[in-house]
Amino acid sequence: MKDSFGSVFNLTLLFAFILVVSGFVLFGVNYYKAFQVKNNLLTLIEKYEGNVNNDKFKEKVESLVNRVGYHPGQSAIASLQNKSENYWTCIDEEGWCYSYINKSRWKDGQETRYYDVVTFVSTDIPLVNRIMGAFKFFQVTGRTKPIIIRK
Repeated sequence: MKDSFGSVFNLTLLFAFILVVSGFVLFGVNYYKAFQVKNNLLTLIEKYEGNVNNDKFKEKVESLVNRVGYHPGQSAIASLQNKSENYWTCIDEEGWCYSYINKSRWKDGQETRYYDVVTFVSTDIPLVNRIMGAFKFFQVTGRTKPIIIRK
């Protein structure tokens, strides 16, 4: 009888270890997806000079999201939109948000603009979303190089 209790305890520890290691691996894969989408979005925004309403820009972003397999939950986006800082514009279907900051005006009417982009690490475990969904640890942020807006 003593051996059966010992083996149950050992099996429980083994399964817990497997769950923890699998969780880290899955989190790492999802973090990599969010990081890759963020970097490509910054590159595309710089390429299209901040014109996020361009049809070609939207097509490239949609194909990027589908190619990478990036589909975060809506709870992360909702937590960003519910904060007091409501300057984020979120693309709910694709799971990313952006904002821009005007930094300076030049004599000839040009201004420098920086775009901030936020992507989210997908955690579809309900308990984890409730406890740790608001942490910035589950968000990947980045900023573009200065973009000169011509008028």
